[in-house]
Formats: sequence, C-alpha cells, structure tokens
Amino acid sequence: MSDSFLSKSNQIYIFLFFTVTLLVLAESILIPLVFAALLSLLILPLVRRVEVRLKSKTAGALVGVLTLIFILGIILFLLFHQLRNLLNDYVLIETKLLEKYKLTMLFIAEQTGMDNATLAHTLKEQLKGLLSSSFTMIQSFLVGIGSFLFSLTLVFLYSFFILLYRNKIRLFLLSFVRNEKESEIMEEVIEKIKKLVLNYLTGLFLALFIIGCMNALGLLIIGIEHGIFLGLLAGFLNIIPYVGSFIGGALPILFALIYKDSLLYPILILGVFMFNQFIDNNITTPKVVGGYVKVNPLATILAVFVGGMIWGVVGMILFIPLTGIFKIVCDSIPSLQRFSLLLGDE
Repeated sequence: MSDSFLSKSNQIYIFLFFTVTLLVLAESILIPLVFAALLSLLILPLVRRVEVRLKSKTAGALVGVLTLIFILGIILFLLFHQLRNLLNDYVLIETKLLEKYKLTMLFIAEQTGMDNATLAHTLKEQLKGLLSSSFTMIQSFLVGIGSFLFSLTLVFLYSFFILLYRNKIRLFLLSFVRNEKESEIMEEVIEKIKKLVLNYLTGLFLALFIIGCMNALGLLIIGIEHGIFLGLLAGFLNIIPYVGSFIGGALPILFALIYKDSLLYPILILGVFMFNQFIDNNITTPKVVGGYVKVNPLATILAVFVGGMIWGVVGMILFIPLTGIFKIVCDSIPSLQRFSLLLGDE
C-alpha cells in the first residue's frame, strides 16, 4: 500500500474517533439540537407560508414552534388521560398480580416439594423485593419526566432559533465552498436533505399511526382491557427500530396474563401483532415511508446498533435519518462516494 493511501486511512480513522468522542461527550447538547433540526425541517413549509402571509420571519418561526407544542400537547393529554384510566385499575391490577404470583409459587412448591413455612418466607421476601423495585421504578419515572420536559424545552427553543436564523445557517454552509459549481452542489445537497427529512418524518408518523390503530382495533376485538392505549402505545414504540415492536407486543400480552384466566388471549394477541407487523413491514412502511432513506438493510442495522451504543434508545431512532443525510453528502463529494456505495440500497 502506498504512503498516501495509509495517510488518508489514518485521517479517516482519526476523524471517526474524534466524531464519536464528540457525540458521546456532547450528548446532552447534540440530542436536543438534532431533534430540533429535524423538526424544523418538518415544519419548514408551514413556516414559509406564515412568513409570506404575515411578512415576518419571527412570526413564522413562532407559529411553527407553537404548532409543534399544540400537537404534542394533544398527544400528551390523550396519553395522560389513558394513563389515568389505567391508574384507576391499580388496586385490581395489584390484586390480580398477587394472585397470579401466589399461584405460580404454589406450583413451584408442588414441583420442588417446598414446605409451607419456606413458601411463606419466600413469598414475603419476593414481595418486599417487588415493592422496592416498584418504588425505584416510580422514582426513575418521575426523574425521567423532569429530564424529558427540560429536553423538550430545549428542542422548542432550538427549533425557534434554527427557523429564525436558517438563512444564516445556509450562508455559513455555503461559505465552505470555493466556486460557483461547488455552491450549486451544496444548494442541491441542502434541498435533498430538506426533502428527505420532510418525506421521511411525515411518512414515519403516518405509518406509526396506522399500525397503532390496527393494534388498538385488534385488542378491542379480542377484548383486552385498555386496548386503545396499549395498541397506540405499541404502534408508537415501533419508532424504535427492531426492538420497539417486541416491547409494544409484550405489554398487552402481560395485561392479558394479568386480567384473563385463559392462555388463549395472549396467543390471540401474538397472532394479531404478528399479522399487523407483517402488514406494516411489507405494505404500510414501504408504501407510506417510501424508502426515502435510501440505505441498505445492513447499514440500517449497523446505524441502529451504533446509535444505541452512543446515544441509547434516542440514538437508535435518530441514526437512521442521520445515516440517510450522511449518504446524501457522500453522493455529492467525490472523495466520499465510496461510503455512498457501501451505504446505498441499489
């Protein structure tokens, strides 16, 4: 291998090392900023129409952010309304859980020959552990809500300023080009990124809503308590690639085991979710999302795992569109087109 090739390879490795280090160390800043950038591109058409009508960039950015807050407020209101209905059944759920747990322990005792005193002691210790775990989970949930609201506030603030100063950001990006031809390429890249984010996010949210409604309808037909909430929640969890569908399906099965005395219900739920997932994977998502992120399955899986390693669950969600954006950049830069070839789905 030539020295120049090794030199270029070392530069790539050093760049990747510093990039990953920056992503890890600046996680608390970059995650809200990336979310804000994606959401800003999503509502950009609305912002432009408001700006033309009101002849004010500030008004356009403000209306765009307030629209995001309004939509999110409706979703959170519906979510907490369903959670309140769920909490009303807390005593019933707790009673049924204890009954199921005691029956399970009795079955284990019969199979192992455990005496009553040992069984009672084991039950007491296990219940203490469950209560302690529940308290810890509640504490973590409350802390998580506070962190979520703070991050959400940052997202809205970032979105407002990104929309307000988007022309400055565009000029900043164009300042890196050296001639008119490169300027045209940069403009084309920016437009492609805008189109990708708008189409991908719009299609993604629509696909999540469709599968959520399918799940909710299936659970209602089966007769599962809180079916609408669990179905829509399972649909929304599909935003987490590969993992979300399993988590979303496990929750209604758990509720069926708690509320119902027959194993037929979990089996029916599993069948409904497998059918819905098949429809989503083969019809809904390909038709609605339309393959706007033109990245091959191997690169997608790697993006999900790398995103999970760097930013956790949020990274698993964000790294798919970010990989698509990276591919668009690689398509337009000759020295990076080898990566585009590796990532592409052609």
